[in-house]
Amino acid sequence: MRFPHSALTRVGLSAVSGAALFLSLPKPGLSVLVWVAVVPLLVVVVTEPNPRRAFLWGYLGGVVFFAGSCYWFASVVENYGGLSRLSALAALLLFALVFGIYFGIFGFVLAWLGKHSQVLALASAPVIWVALEYARTYIISGFPWNLAGYAVTPLGLRQLATLTGVYGLSFLAVATGAWVAASGLLKPSRSVKWMAIGWLCVLYAANRLLLPPPFEQDPRSEIVYLIQPDVPLSGSSSPSGSTETAAWREMFEAGLRRVGEGGHPRPPLLIWPESSAPLYFNRDSAFRNFAENSARSAGAFLVLGVVNFTEGNEPKPLNSAVMIGPDGRLLLEYDKIHLVPFGEYVPAWGFPNQVGKITSEVGDFQPGNGFEVGQTDRGKVGIFICYEAIFPDLVRRFARAGAEVLVNISNDAWFGESSAAEQHLAMARIRAIENRRYLLRATNNGISAVIDPYGRILRRGPRFERSILSGTFEYRKDKTFYTEQGDIFAWVCCLGSLLALGFRFTWARRSATQA
Repeated sequence: MRFPHSALTRVGLSAVSGAALFLSLPKPGLSVLVWVAVVPLLVVVVTEPNPRRAFLWGYLGGVVFFAGSCYWFASVVENYGGLSRLSALAALLLFALVFGIYFGIFGFVLAWLGKHSQVLALASAPVIWVALEYARTYIISGFPWNLAGYAVTPLGLRQLATLTGVYGLSFLAVATGAWVAASGLLKPSRSVKWMAIGWLCVLYAANRLLLPPPFEQDPRSEIVYLIQPDVPLSGSSSPSGSTETAAWREMFEAGLRRVGEGGHPRPPLLIWPESSAPLYFNRDSAFRNFAENSARSAGAFLVLGVVNFTEGNEPKPLNSAVMIGPDGRLLLEYDKIHLVPFGEYVPAWGFPNQVGKITSEVGDFQPGNGFEVGQTDRGKVGIFICYEAIFPDLVRRFARAGAEVLVNISNDAWFGESSAAEQHLAMARIRAIENRRYLLRATNNGISAVIDPYGRILRRGPRFERSILSGTFEYRKDKTFYTEQGDIFAWVCCLGSLLALGFRFTWARRSATQA
C-alpha cells in the first residue's frame, strides 16, 4: 500500500520519530516510546519511491535525535571550550548533522528495498538498524552514545544482553516498530496484525521468563566505599604541595575515617573517581607516598584516578587508574584505552593544528593498550574510565581477561545539570548485565552507584553533593555468552543487511535484463 504523503507530512513524521527516540532516553525517560519511536520514520521511508528523498527524511530524523539527546554538547563546548553561545550552538548543529548521516543511510536503504518489496524493507529494518549502530560504535573513533537499546527498560528483556549485548535490545525495539508499521502498511492487514500481536505476546512472555531472581545479600559480601568529592573542574585537587585544596583533603580523610570505623573482617574497596585535576602518581613522590600510606592506614584496596606518563624522551600524559593494596603495594596501573576526541586529544582527522581540545589542562593524552586486571585476596578487579563505559566490547574484554567485579571511575562534572549524567549511568548499567558482573561506579559529582549483575541499582548517590556511598558486592567467576563471544549478534545483523542488499541488487539486475 502506498501513502501519498506530502513532503511536509513526511518532514513532520520524520521529526516525530527523532523526537520520540530521544524522549525515550534519560531524561525524561519516557521509555515506552522506544517501542513505537521508529514507526513514523518507517512509514515515511518504506513508502517513499525515491531513495534519495528517503535519505533526507531519515537524515532529518537523525538530526532531531542527536540534537535533542545530546543538547548538553553545546554547554560543554561553551563552558569548557571557550566558545560563544552562538558558536556552541553551531557546534551542536554540526555534530548532529554529522551523526544524522546514519539515520539518512537507514532511510535510503529501506526505501531502495521497499521499491522491490515493503515486506523485505520492514523485515530488514531491525538488522539494518543494528548494523548502523554497530558502525557508529567504531567509525571515526566511535560514538555509540544513546543507542536505542538503552531505552528498553523491562528488566527481564534486558537480560538478553548477556547473549546479544545492547544491540539485541535495539533489535527488539526496532522490530516491534516494524511490526506496528507493517500492520498498517501491508496486506492482508488482518493476518499481519495478528502476527504483530503475537510478537508482543512473545516479548511479554520473554520478559516474565527472564526476570532475575529477587536480590538477596550474601553475608559473605564484600564492602565498597565510593568517594564523591564534588570538586569543581576549574579547581585543583592535589592532596599535597602548593596545589592542595581543602575539599580534596577533607573528602579523602573522611573516606579513610569511614573505612576505619567499619571494623571490617576483610579489606574493603575504597574507590576515588576520575580526577578533576592532575594527580601525578609516578612523578609526584609526595602524592604517591600519601596514597600508599592512606591504603595502609585504611587497611583497604584503594582505587584512584591519576595521570601517568609514557616513557621516552618526550613523555606524553596517560589518563590512568591505579589500585593499591592494603599493604601499600601497587597492584594495578591501567591506562585509558579509548580517549575522548576533542576532550583528551585531537584526532588526525579533526584538523589538529586548527581545532583545539575542550580542555588543555595537561596536553594530548596517549591511549593505553592493555586490559589488565588487579588481583585482590578475594578476586580480580577490572577498571575502566569514564567514556569507556559506552563501548560494550571494550568493557567485556576486562571480564574476559578475568575481572570478577567491574569498576568505573568517571568525572561527569562536564555535563552540568543536563541529562547526560543519567544517560551515562544508563549505558553503564547495561555493561553490568552484558557481563553479569557487579559494577561499582564512582564519579566526581554524580551519579555514583552500586549496580548488581542484573542491572539493578542497589545504591545511588546524590548529585552535586560530597558523599561517601557504601555498598556490598560479590566477585563472580561465571562468564556470559556475550563476554566469551563478543558482538556475534551485531555481526549477524551486518551479514543480514548485506544479504538483504544482495537480494535486492540481484532482483534489480534480473528485472533490468528481462526488460
